[in-house]
Parts: sequence; structure tokens; C-alpha cells
Amino acid sequence: MSNDPNELMIIEEFNRLLSERMPYLSGKPIMLKKYQSYVAQEILRNLRSNRFIIVSMPTGSGKTLLEEFTAYYAIKYGGYNRVLVVE
Repeated sequence: MSNDPNELMIIEEFNRLLSERMPYLSGKPIMLKKYQSYVAQEILRNLRSNRFIIVSMPTGSGKTLLEEFTAYYAIKYGGYNRVLVVE
């Protein structure tokens, strides 16, 4: 998988926003972990290809952060004003 600089920039922006808005959890800044960044890149590729997306991950692996990332992308880059996340 190649790393698209635009994808990496969007993920970096999101991580910066997370660290500003939710600065710490157990003394560590909140940011997407490496595996979450990988999934975020896959989400972006599938969104750009107009594909249906299902993310299936174990409990506690950070699906909610990925949902927040997808909402961030949809509002900032996708032209949406609101996003509804249903779990």
C-alpha cells in the first residue's frame, strides 16, 4: 500500500485536533495508533471510490475514534454540514 501524502496530512490534522480537544488519557496524548491510521487510510480510499464501508474491529480497539475521523473528513473535505453516527 502506498502512502498518499494527502491522506497522511488529513490524518495528521485529525491527530492534532484530537490532542488539542482531548489532550490526555492516562497521561498520554490521544492520537490514532498506527493500526488505526492504516484503517483511516483505507476508509479514505474507499470513500473516494464511492464504496460501501464496514469497519469491524474488536471491542476497545478504537472504532469510535475512527468514526470521529470519518465524520471529521466528511465535514471538512466532503461538503457535509452534519454527520450522524449510529452504533
